[in-house]
Amino acid sequence: MVAPALDSMASDLKVKSETEQYLMMSIFLLAYALGPFIIAPLSEMYGRVVILQSANMFYLIFNIVCGFATSPGQMFAFRFLSGFGGSAPQAIGGGVLSDCWRKEERGAATALYSLMPFLGPAVGPIAGGYLTQYMSWRWIFWIVSIADAVVQVLAFCFLSETYAPTILATKRRKLQKETGNDKLHTEYDSPDRTFGQELRKNLVRPLRMLFTQPAIQALALYRGYQYGLMYLV
Repeated sequence: MVAPALDSMASDLKVKSETEQYLMMSIFLLAYALGPFIIAPLSEMYGRVVILQSANMFYLIFNIVCGFATSPGQMFAFRFLSGFGGSAPQAIGGGVLSDCWRKEERGAATALYSLMPFLGPAVGPIAGGYLTQYMSWRWIFWIVSIADAVVQVLAFCFLSETYAPTILATKRRKLQKETGNDKLHTEYDSPDRTFGQELRKNLVRPLRMLFTQPAIQALALYRGYQYGLMYLV
């Protein structure tokens, strides 16, 4: 949605170069690409729901303040931070689908979910161009934030945890409180592993997989090529 508004944004924010102008759009994608390396591992430590909702709130806050930016530096910072939070559905969505469906059943859900990131950039410029022409480029951020706030309220009301280890950990804590037996544990617990070790393991795993698994490398290159073509157009 931002692409049609770049000229107006550059004029209002006194952007001096064409590179900075396009950076206002592309810096969001940089954070969108880096965010999953942190957000996805955290979802395996704290559960899908709490990380997804926290990241969405992070995105919501910084997307709102993008509409109040008065300088290129502010816009770059706010866009980067909103992109980081906005990467959560991309980072966690595949895991949620795996939690909810067996591998032989999740094909249709995965196909539909994978379509959405490409549908948005196709439809967004139409809405962004309309808002820029008849309202203001700032309303691009505010209207998206209003829609996101509605989704966030619905998520608070209806979104349930799907990650099995987190669900079992919640049940374990409840039983420990009811019975007073602190020795109760689940098959996923690792009492001999510290928090730091667990955090390091989860943060390193995606990078290790990216650099050692040819299938993941091929898909990552292909996905990057697709995104590059889409945003060049």
